[in-house]
Amino acid sequence: MTHSDILRQIYEDALVKVNDEGFIPNDIDAETKTNIDIILERSESNKGIMTVLITLLTHKIFDAKQDIRYHQAGMAGGFAGRGIDQQHITQYHIKGGNPCTTA
Repeated sequence: MTHSDILRQIYEDALVKVNDEGFIPNDIDAETKTNIDIILERSESNKGIMTVLITLLTHKIFDAKQDIRYHQAGMAGGFAGRGIDQQHITQYHIKGGNPCTTA
C-alpha cells in the first residue's frame, strides 16, 4: 500500500465517519477537540503546515516504527519526507482527492 493509497483510504473512512457522527466525533476529550479546532481554523492560511502534518501522519501509518521527527533522509534514522510529499501527498491533492486542501 502506498502513501497515496493510505491517504485515499483515510479520507474515505473520514467521510463515512462524518456522515455517521458529524464533523468531529463526540467521544474525544475537550483538549483534543480544541487542538483539532485550532488546526482546522488555521488550515487555509497554513497549507504548508497542513501538508507537512498530512505527510508525517500518513508516513507514520505507512511505517509505524519510523520516528517521524526525523523527516529528512540526511538525519540518522530519517526518511525523505519531502519526497513522499512531492510524489504522493501533493499529487493526491492536485488530482482533487481532498477538496479541503489544494496544492
